[in-house]
Amino acid sequence: MYKDLKFFGLLHIKNNENQNLNFNSIDQNQKTLVYLKNAILLDKQLKYYNYELILITNKKNYLKKLLKKLNYEIKLISIEFKTFVPKKTHFYSCHFRVDVFKFFSQQTNVYSVLLDLDVLVLNNPKKLFYFYENKVSLVNDISQNVIPAYGKKKILKKLNILNSNINKITWIGGDFFAGDNYFYKLLHKKTKFYQKKFVDNLKLLSDQPDELFMSAAL
Repeated sequence: MYKDLKFFGLLHIKNNENQNLNFNSIDQNQKTLVYLKNAILLDKQLKYYNYELILITNKKNYLKKLLKKLNYEIKLISIEFKTFVPKKTHFYSCHFRVDVFKFFSQQTNVYSVLLDLDVLVLNNPKKLFYFYENKVSLVNDISQNVIPAYGKKKILKKLNILNSNINKITWIGGDFFAGDNYFYKLLHKKTKFYQKKFVDNLKLLSDQPDELFMSAAL
C-alpha cells in the first residue's frame, strides 16, 4: 500500500438536519446505512488496487456498531468539526468539508484524495502519483453540466454574492479533491472565508449547495 497516497470519505451525521437528499429514507438510521454501504463498496474497490478508504466522521462509535452488524471493517477517524452550519442549510453535512480541508492541511508528505461516498473507482488510482510528484492539485470542474442546467446569468448572480470579482464561471463539484497539505492549507483558508459569507447571505442562497462557496473560493 502506498503510504503517501491516501483516500478519504466524509460521513458527518446529525439528526434532523435538512439534507435535501437525492433519495428518500424512513429515518436517520436508514439514511446513514445507505451512505455506509456506499462507503463499503468504495473501500472494496480501493482494496482491489491495494488502497483503502479512510472514513472521517463525527460519530465513530455509532458507525463501528453499524459496521459490526454488516460484518465489515473500515478505517474510521474522528476530527474536530468547528464550522458553523445553520440547521436548514442545503446539503448540510457537505459544509463540513471545510474542516476536512484543515485536517488535510496538517498531513505532511501525503497526497490526500477526498471522494464522495457514491464515487466508483474504475481504474487504478496509482495514476494520481503523476500529479502528486509534479505538485499538481486536482478538483472536478463540472461547469459543462451546471451552466446548461441553470443558466450562466443565474449562476453568476449567486457567485457574485460571495465574490464580486468573478466574471467567468468555473463550477467545482464537491465529489473529488486531491492535493498535498499546501494545497489544502490554501483551500481551507479560502473555503472558510466564503462559507462564512455563505451563511451571512443564507436568505439569498438557501437553494444553493456547498459547491457555490467552493467555486467562489477556487
